[in-house]
Amino acid sequence: MMEYRIINNFFHNGNKRIILVDKNNKYFFLDENRNYINLDEFIDIAKIVSVNPKTIRQFFFQKKKSEKMTFVPKVIASGLLVPLTSSVLMTGCAAQEVDYEEIANNISVVNELELDENSQRAYDAYLNTVDDETILFEEASIKSNEFGTLINDSKGLDTVLNNTKTDVTYDDIRRDINNLDTTEELKEIYTTLANNLEQQYPNLDLRIWDINLKTMKIKFQSKEIIDAMGISLGYYSPDTNTITMLEGLDLTPGTLEYQMVVHEMGHAIRDSSFSIDENDYYCNFSTDFDNYNYTREALNSIFTLRSYDQKETHIAYTLTSHMFEVMLECMDNYSMEDYVNEDITYLIERLNETNGDKMAIEILNLLELKCRDTKDDSFYIPQNYYYGLYDYVARMYYNKYITDDMSPEEIRQTKDNLVNRLVVDVSENTEIDTAHFDDYIVEYCKERNLNYSATKKTK
Repeated sequence: MMEYRIINNFFHNGNKRIILVDKNNKYFFLDENRNYINLDEFIDIAKIVSVNPKTIRQFFFQKKKSEKMTFVPKVIASGLLVPLTSSVLMTGCAAQEVDYEEIANNISVVNELELDENSQRAYDAYLNTVDDETILFEEASIKSNEFGTLINDSKGLDTVLNNTKTDVTYDDIRRDINNLDTTEELKEIYTTLANNLEQQYPNLDLRIWDINLKTMKIKFQSKEIIDAMGISLGYYSPDTNTITMLEGLDLTPGTLEYQMVVHEMGHAIRDSSFSIDENDYYCNFSTDFDNYNYTREALNSIFTLRSYDQKETHIAYTLTSHMFEVMLECMDNYSMEDYVNEDITYLIERLNETNGDKMAIEILNLLELKCRDTKDDSFYIPQNYYYGLYDYVARMYYNKYITDDMSPEEIRQTKDNLVNRLVVDVSENTEIDTAHFDDYIVEYCKERNLNYSATKKTK
């Protein structure tokens, strides 16, 4: 039995739900009749509560006085009622019945959310965009909203700036870096970044980087201020065009601190806000709800650190970076230049084109959820929810590297190579069911009529 505080009522897909937290601030949800909800809805709501902006989160926690109740947290999975614990969810043990009447006696009805019209519309829009494919694919090169004009790709820049990407060169970038109001050490690091990128990405659209460098501010702050900002070492803010970093960093090449300053400058190559003739423009970061923050972080790490032959390790999105590296390796219709020149929609279209399906949006949603699951202890997502993600990445890898004439041992080695690539240097909080890859390779080989039997298990 666990004790929960009832925080508030809210609506999910038109259905009233109750949000509760335990003493460790882990979320739980019941329906309006104080009954348990199914696992899929639990995961959907947990995702929303975790990734929502602070303004949305405040809707849930506006009530000061809350009631308490005690019960065993459970969810409905495949028609069965099972306790919501890691061991039970991983093994799928038998369900137990619950006395709903007893639970109801411990619940007091709380006030419903009272949102103004604009807040309710924003909240509804957020809920409806998480898995709505049509909204994502309606994005255009230029899209106006109440905040200004959102520029999504190089074509949009062509229209707004009335020029082309060839109008800015790497020599212009190096000159901008030399004019930065910062230390010579940072200028040298950023010049090295420009030189490395020029070697790898000669056709990169440099216009946003050029715009940002001309007015960029670089600030060093104390640990107290950095901690108060909720960041670890550094952060780039597109709306203020400022890189803020912890003072006294060890910027020796190869250190985490060195990787951070390169990573944050990488954001400034494609994310920006600027004004022309009193018109506000936003490039590659959305003033609307953005569901792919960790995708952008992972791709930015690959983009910037690949030029140094380095990888960020032991952070929340390391696994996501590994998965994207595998997927990009298996695609011949997308490059890291596209990451800068195009928006996330372009990546989704290319993934769907490569795999001959329309699963890319769901895969990116699962990648986002996996990162939140790793970083945020407020909720737990069972591993079997991620099997579709694991299978998607594995299928791309196997399609590229497994051939019809391979021996069973060669197939097994290919599978082991993939697993090793995914799990290397991930953070200690990252959970991945490597044994599932043993099961999936059997299924994959059956589909292709390949000679393979699972005689060894991945450790």
